[in-house]
Amino acid sequence: MSLSLAYDIARSGLSATATATSVVSRNIQNSGDPNAARKSADMATNSGGGVYVAGITNAINNALLDPALEYGAKYQELGVITNALDRLDAIVGDPELGTGPAASIAALQSALQLAAASPNDELQLAQAVARAGDVVSSMNDAAAVVSEVRISADAGLNDAVSRLRELLDNFARVNSEVVRGTFTGGDITDQIDQRNALLRQISEVVGVRATVRGDNDMVLFVANGATLFERVPRQIALIGAGALQPGQPGAMMTIDGVPIGLDAAAGLGGEIGGLIQIRDDYAIVMGRQLDELARSLIEAFAESDQAPTPSKPDLPGLFTSITGVIPSAGTVMDGLAALFRLNANVDPAQGGEVARLRDGGISTILDPSYLYNATGAVGFTARLRELASVLGEPRSFAASAALATSTDIKSFAADSAGWLAAARQTQGDRLGDVQVISQQALTAWQDSVSINLDDELTSLIALERSYQASSRLITTVNSMFDALLGATG
Repeated sequence: MSLSLAYDIARSGLSATATATSVVSRNIQNSGDPNAARKSADMATNSGGGVYVAGITNAINNALLDPALEYGAKYQELGVITNALDRLDAIVGDPELGTGPAASIAALQSALQLAAASPNDELQLAQAVARAGDVVSSMNDAAAVVSEVRISADAGLNDAVSRLRELLDNFARVNSEVVRGTFTGGDITDQIDQRNALLRQISEVVGVRATVRGDNDMVLFVANGATLFERVPRQIALIGAGALQPGQPGAMMTIDGVPIGLDAAAGLGGEIGGLIQIRDDYAIVMGRQLDELARSLIEAFAESDQAPTPSKPDLPGLFTSITGVIPSAGTVMDGLAALFRLNANVDPAQGGEVARLRDGGISTILDPSYLYNATGAVGFTARLRELASVLGEPRSFAASAALATSTDIKSFAADSAGWLAAARQTQGDRLGDVQVISQQALTAWQDSVSINLDDELTSLIALERSYQASSRLITTVNSMFDALLGATG
């Protein structure tokens, strides 16, 4: 080997070692960054026997990144759902304190039974009317909770869509840098880290599947197959935005013109998937149950024409609504629970008389046809006993309320509370399971690509020794050149 060749080999070794040392130093600097992947200087040998850095590459493991993204999106989705269901749980109230529709209805039945046992006791009648007022308050409060949860979910959806657009814009910029750097042969490792970090953030907002094409170009798809990103972000819109209406879905989200309906949202993942399900599924069903409960109470406590030959329609009695009509059986009247009211004619706070609960005539004080106690006897119990029993009589309910279509009012109210409790239990259990799997998937991916500080320090020591060896070789070659020049001089 000639001295000049030995010198070139040693010098190339110094250059390659310096580059590799710089890469290791970057790794050490980024060792605490969960989004930074391990970088390596790829060494190659040239025709003269020297070494050079052919490129700098990232540790990549898409096989483990994909499940980390999938379960991360599912965890965010279930977190949104369980948080909203916990808020809806305020509807159920505390049975021990007699709050919530189911508990207040049970308390009303007990109060009616006590009033029937002492029909001449106006205090008992007043207690029964007060319990009826509690039923109305619990229903109105429950309807308000449903409305608040839906409004909150709708606002959250708008915010999530805005964040998604912003993330995709940033993703487009970084992805372009990756593609351009790949084409020119530049170091794109930091840009790949940035792109993966953005990809994880995007997957928290909406579940995505990533595919890498030529020149490291990445394409993103959502669960229903719609393209979310291909060189540029696809258009994301909310169609039909406006004030939410009781029982009706909110603005429909579209991606690249493809609508994301409720069925698609159930598999969408991320915050957006959870928010759509809460706004257009769970909260709507809960609202329908309350509306059906309000309808059945108005129907059950309605007053009928007491003439020997009835000819007049039934009218709202103890319970009514702002509309003042009795809704059709088995058909949901959206928003009725919010309009549910205690009839003013029996409410002392509104100038009514509690004796009408016993005697009838709540529906209209001007028409004696609706009086049940025509003689005005203070010991009249028939109407009170009838009212106490109607809460346990089978009735028809709409199938869209997702409960039994034929049951009694007390059972329907209890089943509604049970439906919500079951949903909370199911989604809470799923959240716990997915949280574990998500963390395991993320840890597995990070372990496969992350920076190990001990390994990097070991590599740094090895590179230092390599640098010293190359330096000694150069020193030796220089000494030999000096000796040769001295001998020929």
